[in-house]
Amino acid sequence: MVSLSISDSPPPNILIPALNMVLVLFWQTDDDECMDAPCRNGGTCTDGIAGYWCTCAPGWDDPNCQTNINECLSNPCENGGTRTDETNMYTCTCEAGYTGDECQTNINECMSAPCQNGGVCVDGVNSYFCLCTGTGFDGTHCENNIDDCVNGPCLNGGACMDGINDYSCTCEPGFVGENCQINFNECGSTHCQNGGECMDEINSYTCDCMDGWTGPLCNENIDECESDPCQNGGTCVDEVNSYTCMCPVGTKGTNCETRKYNIPLCSTIHGIHSK
Repeated sequence: MVSLSISDSPPPNILIPALNMVLVLFWQTDDDECMDAPCRNGGTCTDGIAGYWCTCAPGWDDPNCQTNINECLSNPCENGGTRTDETNMYTCTCEAGYTGDECQTNINECMSAPCQNGGVCVDGVNSYFCLCTGTGFDGTHCENNIDDCVNGPCLNGGACMDGINDYSCTCEPGFVGENCQINFNECGSTHCQNGGECMDEINSYTCDCMDGWTGPLCNENIDECESDPCQNGGTCVDEVNSYTCMCPVGTKGTNCETRKYNIPLCSTIHGIHSK
């Protein structure tokens, strides 16, 4: 900014006689207008002809550098920052979550790696949140191990053991499978004998035996002679699901129950019985 000043001092007159002429010279002296330091606040004064001008220091304005320029008029602070004007500068007081000279930078709250156990941090404005999906954990920072047994996945009395994003089942006897959902077929490795049919049960089996057989595996022949069916001294011979009576002489019938003659019994005849 330039300011000019005009001097009112009267000029001296100089008379120079020469060649029968009078030459009158007039001039005006130029004072140094910067002598009085008219430029304020660090401004630099430059003297001119009948005036001066001021080169103002940054942050000042008007002819004598007396007006502080308000740098805040340009609205430099971003994202809601508050502007404070100072000499040749300003400062921004940023809203929470922002930084930088003009509050232009969103602070990355994820830089501190707050999410645990493989959680993914998503930055917000003055905040963050953790994506815990698929980790087996929950909570603000994925810090809590999710109890995968809470819904009772183990069936048929199986005991659930919680893991990380997983569980395992300890099955009751007779059951297998990831969730103890399968009744183990004990008949798969056990064979009932003598035509018996295996009937699977829980952690056990039974054999439905053919006639004439008994025992856990149908391996015991039932003794049909145990009831002593042969009469009149007949001898019982056990067979499978049957017996034969060896009858003494003079008797007959399946069980030697009939006497043919009224004579002493001294020999045998055969009688056969089947159930």
